[in-house]
Amino acid sequence: MEGCSGLAVTAIGVSTVESIPLHHYKPGGLALRLYTGPHGAPRPPAGVSRGCLEWGLEVCEWISRPGSFPAYAVGLDKLRGVAGRWGVEAVVLDGLESWLHAPCASRLGLPLVARTQGLLEPGGGELGLLEALAVEYTYLLWGGGSNLALARAVERAAGAGVWVEIIVYTPRPVETTLLAPPLQAAREAGAPLHIVALDHGGGGPLTRLAGELERLHWPVYIHSPPYSRLDTRCPRCGTVVATRREGLLDAMELAKGGGCPRCGAPVPVRGGWRRGTPGWFRRLAPQGVYWIDPRALGGRPL
Repeated sequence: MEGCSGLAVTAIGVSTVESIPLHHYKPGGLALRLYTGPHGAPRPPAGVSRGCLEWGLEVCEWISRPGSFPAYAVGLDKLRGVAGRWGVEAVVLDGLESWLHAPCASRLGLPLVARTQGLLEPGGGELGLLEALAVEYTYLLWGGGSNLALARAVERAAGAGVWVEIIVYTPRPVETTLLAPPLQAAREAGAPLHIVALDHGGGGPLTRLAGELERLHWPVYIHSPPYSRLDTRCPRCGTVVATRREGLLDAMELAKGGGCPRCGAPVPVRGGWRRGTPGWFRRLAPQGVYWIDPRALGGRPL
């Protein structure tokens, strides 16, 4: 992006990758989390307008207008300084279609992670800048985005060597038939599947849903405290190789080369792994994110 010297953000955080949630990308590592919000930039970057217009002018306007929180322009040099002081391993672009900011954020010199919700499809240029992509299915909450666009994004990202994890938001535990689109995409890409249930329904329905999904796909994670199921088990022998709580990696143990320490079956991990979230960060941010006011970094109001 010509002339890029900063990013428009509503919030900045130092975050565990588990809080995104990503469980197989740099597990135990820290990332610089930049919430770009729905505004992103005064208008979508060049090259994206055609995709906008396929969805209609209102989508372009919605994705580019200011959101509910004030936005600030923060210089790349300030963001590099934060990344260096905290020892982060990646930059996570958070918010609606945050991959739009990958060209500018790539100048931070760190691996990039972004989100897509199916409002627009990431192009090859943006995908080529990413190491990981969080694909969010929200059709069971508010009908946003396109399941077909998300399926294409998963296929293209996986084909380009981008690590993909799929996150499905549901108001409550649902029948597995309603999860067919993201389940199929996860199967075809070999991607971890996360189910975020806003209401656990007392635990019983969620336990039944988890059991059904675990028979259909591996790995599956359920996010709905206090009934979350976040541990990683070996797909062959069932040995627990990673234990987690929301936003934190408690412990991880893999054999050399990334396999199960008991039977050697492969457990996919991208970008290396740690034995757990650093203790000092766990004490500082027990929920997995330490937020920083953009104004503390000289952020200029937009």
